[in-house]
Amino acid sequence: MAHYRLYFLDSSNHIASAEEYDCQGDDYAIAQALQFESDRNLELWNGARLVARLAALDGEAESTTG
Repeated sequence: MAHYRLYFLDSSNHIASAEEYDCQGDDYAIAQALQFESDRNLELWNGARLVARLAALDGEAESTTG
């Protein structure tokens, strides 16, 4: 299992809060992150590696995966 940290970003894209969890891989970790249904932009990290940037539900940010 790999350890992941999901960052919830504020309107200036600074870290406002975070959740940590373990998953069997990136695909599972991204699926878990999508369950949070946040109105904030999110960044999913595995250690020092950016796994994905997820757009806020309002659609203002662009979704990308790394």
